[in-house]
Amino acid sequence: MGTATNIATAYLISRVKVRTLAVVSGLVTMIAPILMATVRIDEKYWYAPFWALFLSPMNPDASNLVISDAFPADLQSLAGGVFSEVSQFGNSVGLAATAAIAASVTEHGSDKTDAASLMEGYRAAFWTIFAGTAVVVIVTLFGLSKGGTVGKKDV
Repeated sequence: MGTATNIATAYLISRVKVRTLAVVSGLVTMIAPILMATVRIDEKYWYAPFWALFLSPMNPDASNLVISDAFPADLQSLAGGVFSEVSQFGNSVGLAATAAIAASVTEHGSDKTDAASLMEGYRAAFWTIFAGTAVVVIVTLFGLSKGGTVGKKDV
C-alpha cells in the first residue's frame, strides 16, 4: 500500500491542491488507530488489524515537497533537509510518548490479567495516536488554506 500511495502522490501532487491531498489522506489514516483501539483480543487478524495496517501508510509525505517548493532554488535542499530532520525528531518523540502512555496504562490497569492489561495500554496508545492525527488534520485544514498546487505558481 505504501508503494501505491507514493505512486499516487507523484501523480496527484502537481494536479491537486496540497490542502486537499493532505486532509483526505489524513482522514483515511485516522481510521487505522480507531480499528486498532477497538479490536478485541480474540478477534481474527483479517477483521480489523489487517485493515489498520493496510491503511496506515495512506498518508503520503508530501510536506517535504511543499516546504522545498516554498523556497528559492538555491535553498530548497537545505529547507528539505531541515524539515526532514525535524520530522524525524517529531516521529521519535511521538513514538516515545505513545510507548510511555501504553506502559503507564498497562502498569496501572484495572484488570491484572496479562493480555487484558496489555490491551488496555495499547488501546490508550492508539486513542492517543487517533487524537494526534485528528489534530494534524485540523491544523492542515486551516494551516494550508492558502496552499496551492506544488510546482504551479498561483496567479
